[in-house]
Amino acid sequence: MKIKIFFLVFWMLGGVSAFSAQIEDVKIYQLAWKGTPVSITVWARSAADCEAVFAVCRDELGRLEQHYASYRQGSIVNRLNQQAGRQPVSIDAETMGLLQKAGHWHEQTEGAFDITLASYLWQYGFGQDDYRVPSELRLAQFKSLVNFNYIDIRTKEKEVLFRRDGMQIELDSMIINHAFKRLRMLLKKSKKAQSLRLSIGKNSLVYGKPPQGDVWEVPLLAPGKNNHVLAGLTEKNGNLFVADIYENSFEKKGKRYHVYLDVKTGRPAAYHQAAYLWQDEKVKQDLPVAVLMVLPAEKGLNLVNENPNMECVIIGSDNTLYFSEGWKKTLKVRFP
Repeated sequence: MKIKIFFLVFWMLGGVSAFSAQIEDVKIYQLAWKGTPVSITVWARSAADCEAVFAVCRDELGRLEQHYASYRQGSIVNRLNQQAGRQPVSIDAETMGLLQKAGHWHEQTEGAFDITLASYLWQYGFGQDDYRVPSELRLAQFKSLVNFNYIDIRTKEKEVLFRRDGMQIELDSMIINHAFKRLRMLLKKSKKAQSLRLSIGKNSLVYGKPPQGDVWEVPLLAPGKNNHVLAGLTEKNGNLFVADIYENSFEKKGKRYHVYLDVKTGRPAAYHQAAYLWQDEKVKQDLPVAVLMVLPAEKGLNLVNENPNMECVIIGSDNTLYFSEGWKKTLKVRFP
């Protein structure tokens, strides 16, 4: 399939941010998180403060991977999956909050967003590096296990029961949002970072005032490419989340299979190539960008338009561009 690449530039309208006179050092750090490259640029008063900020980010990302990666023995997700249909599992307040949020978006999308899709995903070999295309019969065998409503969340008892044996969940579609929220909270608490830019793959977090120029520049990358599609300039703190059918995917006989599955069929949803979701630091009910990939454009845009402090642009399967209502009021888009 030939992909037409759009070159766009967007920026937030607003006042001018001043260069912080307190910044005396800047350091760039690289690491990996769940197999995804992470880049962290820290501006601070001293090299020691830069190191302290990096340690906060590294340790928190490590904690989240240890706690939520389904492939890690002993993780809460691994334990929930192992005990599916057998007995309830005690969970912490953090995990309870994530499951409740997953339930919220399951309801808001009329079931299109569903963390129990893991039962389908594993039939394709995602997370196992052994890709294959399951038959219709194979997928049908797991259809009865895919429904968030089969998860019994017992808030009072602080436990969760999967009511069907063999049910599986994955929280990868939500954990980036959660990681950025946690990092932002820890950065504010430490008070050592004057400014910070952190990227996990194509997802970006900017914190503090931009140390150079008037605005933050946040790159949006082309679907399946490393060159820029969008270059975002914003004076506000915020997060950019990116979903792309070329990431976490494989190709068989000329057809691409990706992780954004249709809950009704178990096959990859065919609505869009990519979605870019901007949420500023004030957003209350953050939206997983994966939601936009499993809904028709109109429904996805409605969800964004109904929630303040977020904007999006979606690239449809036919290269049509869809923008949220506030995009053109808050952001400018320029074609070269």
